[in-house]
Amino acid sequence: MVAQRERTVEKITLTMPAEVIKKVKMRVKKGGVSRYIAEATERRLATEEREALRAALIEGYSVNARRDLALAEEAFVAESEVY
Repeated sequence: MVAQRERTVEKITLTMPAEVIKKVKMRVKKGGVSRYIAEATERRLATEEREALRAALIEGYSVNARRDLALAEEAFVAESEVY
C-alpha cells in the first residue's frame, strides 16, 4: 500500500462556465470534481513553473553566449598578435 501524504485543504467557491462543470462531472465519479480540478490546477502550475525555468535558462544561455563570444574574439585577437 502506498502511503499518501497528509494535505491541508481549504474550501473555496469557484465560478466556472456551466459547460465546463458539465464536462468535468461526466468524467469523474460522484464527489470527484474537487480532486479533478485540484489535479488539473497542479498540472497547470507545474507547466507554468517549467516554462518559467526554461525562459530563465534561455536567458542565462544567451547572456553566457554573448560573454563567451566576446572572450573568443579577445582570444583570437591576442593569438593573432602573437603570430
